[in-house]
Amino acid sequence: MSDDFQTDAIKENIKQQDTWLRLLFIIIYGAILWLASIVLAFVVVFQFLSVLFTRETQKNLLDFGASLAEYVRQIVAYLTFNSEDKPFPFGDWPNTVATAKPATKKKATAKKKPTADAS
Repeated sequence: MSDDFQTDAIKENIKQQDTWLRLLFIIIYGAILWLASIVLAFVVVFQFLSVLFTRETQKNLLDFGASLAEYVRQIVAYLTFNSEDKPFPFGDWPNTVATAKPATKKKATAKKKPTADAS
């Protein structure tokens, strides 16, 4: 009797249209996540080149990087069933601004030569 109930429940679950629709969104967001990783690579390279040549980060890239990071987080949450909210393009683009202190290299300081003690 228990096996019949489980079999019937499985059949009902398989017939659920929203589950199959979720699979379609998983495929779409999986492809978007792959594209986002390529965009992220470009952001990283451009930001690195900016720091390399000007020793300053680009504010626009910082803000875009922050929103892209939040977008990727939203996609992963949706893909792993931790969220039912659909990210962009079926939802809003995350409106975040970089809040973390950007990583910059400290300027090199000249080392002082040790002085001889006059004792």
